[in-house]
Amino acid sequence: MTQQIPSMEIRPNLHLPWDSRLRDSKLRDNIPAIFLDRDGVLNEEVGYLGKLSQLKTIDGVSDALSQLKEDFFLVVVTNQSGIARGLFTEQDLLAVHTELSAQL
Repeated sequence: MTQQIPSMEIRPNLHLPWDSRLRDSKLRDNIPAIFLDRDGVLNEEVGYLGKLSQLKTIDGVSDALSQLKEDFFLVVVTNQSGIARGLFTEQDLLAVHTELSAQL
């Protein structure tokens, strides 16, 4: 039995890039996944990353992810308390994630 992945309309905090393989149920069945933290793994740690000007990817990450995604789903997880603290909005976060996805 496979688990249905909710759409963005149902789960607004689930940010899937438009070209995510997770959108295709045929591709997501029986493929192992690797879960990656965002800050300090994909991009340099800067504290509360809420502005595009703060985003700097770590050297070599793009090539490593390209190799990994040949055999795995790559899932980025991140806890962003800066939203609850009022330091940036969810829209700011989505802009950062969109740019990070484009850079990787």
